Parts: sequence; C-alpha cells; structure tokens
Amino acid sequence: MKIFILLTTFFFCARICAQESVVVAIGEAELEKDKIYFSKPQVPDSVSKSQAAVFEKISEIVKDDLFFYRKYFRLIGYQDEFIAAQGDLTNKSQFNETGVKYVLQFLADNALKSVNVKLFNVTNNSYDLDLNNSLSMDIRQIAHEFSSKIYEKITGKKSIFNSKLYFVTDKHSIKGEVIKELYQMDFDGENKKRITFHNSIVVSPDVSFQNDKVIYTLYSFDNRRQRHTWLYTKDLNTMKHSMVSNRKGLNSGAIFEPNGRDIILTLTHTGNAEIYEMNLQSRAIRKITNHYAIDVDPSLAKGGQLMAFLSGRSGKAMIYTLDPRGTETSVKRIGYNGKFNGTPRFSRDGLEIVYSSWLDNRFDLFRIDRNGNNSVRLTKDFGSNEDPTFSPDNEFIAFSSQRVLSQDKAETDIWIIDREGEVIKKLTHNFGNCITPRWSK
Repeated sequence: MKIFILLTTFFFCARICAQESVVVAIGEAELEKDKIYFSKPQVPDSVSKSQAAVFEKISEIVKDDLFFYRKYFRLIGYQDEFIAAQGDLTNKSQFNETGVKYVLQFLADNALKSVNVKLFNVTNNSYDLDLNNSLSMDIRQIAHEFSSKIYEKITGKKSIFNSKLYFVTDKHSIKGEVIKELYQMDFDGENKKRITFHNSIVVSPDVSFQNDKVIYTLYSFDNRRQRHTWLYTKDLNTMKHSMVSNRKGLNSGAIFEPNGRDIILTLTHTGNAEIYEMNLQSRAIRKITNHYAIDVDPSLAKGGQLMAFLSGRSGKAMIYTLDPRGTETSVKRIGYNGKFNGTPRFSRDGLEIVYSSWLDNRFDLFRIDRNGNNSVRLTKDFGSNEDPTFSPDNEFIAFSSQRVLSQDKAETDIWIIDREGEVIKKLTHNFGNCITPRWSK
C-alpha cells in the first residue's frame, strides 16, 4: 500500500499552478536580434476578400511561428508602417536605415492555386529563399513548412515548427467520473487530436524516437471491478493499440529506447518498485535498478548510456543517474533542490536535465547539467509547475501548470517557456485539466 501511495504521488502530482505576472528568467547576455520585415501579401486585384484572407493568414502564422524564437529575431510587420515603401526592394536604403536584415514577401499566383514566399537578404542584396507551396494543402501546414525553411536558412538549425506535443486531459470526465485521455497537438497548441478512447484514466505517455508510437499506462477495471495498472502502446499510423505489460502490480512510467525495440519501465510485480528494460517483441525483462527504496520515472540521455530517475533511497524522492547497461555501482545522486523532486527529463542532446522540485509549497522547474552542476531555476511566483519536456532543438520547455481560480477551483494547462524561463505561450485553454506534455522527437 505504501508503494502504491508513493507512486501515485509521483505520477499524479501534475496539479500545478500558473500565474502570468512574474517569472524569474535567468538567461545569457542579450543577443543582437536579426530584424525581419514582413511585406504585405501581394494578391491579384481581382480576388475576393475571402481569398485574400488566406494569404494574410499564412503570413500571420509564419510571423507567429518565428515569434517563438523572439530572442533571436525582431519581427516587423507591414502594419508598423514605419517603412513607407511597404517592402519596395528597389529602395534598399529604407532597410539599411532601420537595420532590417531580411524581408519576407508573400505572393499569390494569378490562378490562386499556390503561394510563393521569398526571403530577401538585404546585406547581400539577393534572395536567400524562393519557395512555392500548393494551396491544396492545409494552410497551417503550408505556413509551418515555410517557417521551418526560413528559420533553417537564417540560423542553420532545425526548428520546432513541424513537431507535435502529446498530453493528457480530463475534458471527457462526466458526472463525477474521472476520465483522462491522450491528445496530440501542434507545437503551437493548434490542431488538437484525440489519440486514445479508453474512457478510463491514461497517464505517463512517451513518444518513440521514430515518432510512430506512443506508450502510456492505463488505469482500468475488469469485470470484477478490480483495478489494473497496465501498459499499452498505440501505433500512430494505424491508430491500433496493444497491451505491452500486464504483470501483477504497477506497469507504468515507460519510455522508449532509441532503437524502438526496447522500453524502460517501472514494475512492482516483485513487491518493490524497480526500473526494468523490456523488449517489445519478446516481452523479456532485465532489471536495471536493485534497491529496497522505490525507483521510478526513468529518462534516457541521447545514445542511451545514461539514465536519470527518481528514487527514495535518500529518504525522499530525489534525482539520480546511472548507466542502464551497468550496475548499481554507477548510481549518482544529482538532485538536491527542495523537499523532493519530480519528473526528470533529459534535453535532446543529453547534456541537461529539466525537472520539478517541491519548495515554498509548490513545484517549480529547474535545469541542471547531467552531472548535477549549474542549477538554474526557471519558474518562480508562477504557481506550481511540473512535467517538463524539452523541445527537439533544446530551445524550449513545455510543462503543465495550474492556475488557482478560487478556494475550491483550479485549472491546469500546458505552457511553453524558453530554456531561460521566459514565458512563450499558453497552449491550452478551456480544454479540461491538461497534464504531462511530451514533445515528439
């Protein structure tokens, strides 16, 4: 019973809080930002207002996308009107005077079947990009593709614009019956799509490195009303689900290994919570941790040579690391902040860990090096914050955060901050209590 209570605390501690007003963002020195000017979309005079609005919308989405990286860019729209020529490239001096480095142009073809986007480099007096996309595609998909190529051309790096976030919401709960299901959404909170239909309680999701499967724990009841905590996967191509582990006790907290064939999970079938490796095909298991204390919530660094996890071996839940291929002799404690820690997650390059820590009667987010050094507090006076997950490019962190509305009411939503703690965007609103975000790889 004690094991169940402690694990329940670990896995359901996502009732966290968000207050927009004050955030402590500890960052690097201010970088010089590239100024990007958005020219007004150019469409034939004969088109209707509704047709012209499509091109306006694509331009707005691209601008919203690039605004996520606002510590690198300063975005200037044609509504600002301080460039009188409205992006006339024959008048280069107007851009030099205002420090604009790039000009984005959005043009429609005469048949209104495609959209053309050009990125003009003011310094080189030439076009860096000349892109076309058919309007037969979804306009958000079109815009995200443009944004991705523009960002990569300017920075030489990959962006988050084609990534997905997976999260759990209780929006389907009815008449006092708690129902939690898994959803998928775009990185910016749009295009929410329901993934599971169990009409029960789904927790602790993870996404495969190939982005073709999700794994999660399902709390359900059998015909005799006995409660089970079993592990399932869902194929994101076929949308079929299958049971992975139904051993006695808890089958939970699973994550995929990079090879896609193995997972790491927590099992209690021997009486104590330990972390195991399991082959998805054979279901064979190998014990990774071996301690009388409870070990849960694993996270793997890139390459799989280092695993972070929560353990009660110091008397309270703190973060430890070990080599999952080795023995207990490689175990190292790296978490010391707060009364106890939760949900450690590696950055995609494997160099950092972001986690939650209980202090001042709430959870806040911290970022540390993989060896436990250079601790940075990312949230403060922002409610109670948990379940952090790094973006694929390590620039952002999504997490669940709860806002206390009254003495007996609170709401939990998914937010994004950058790696220094600056709030970027609230991704969910009036969508039930949304918890445990997990970014696609």
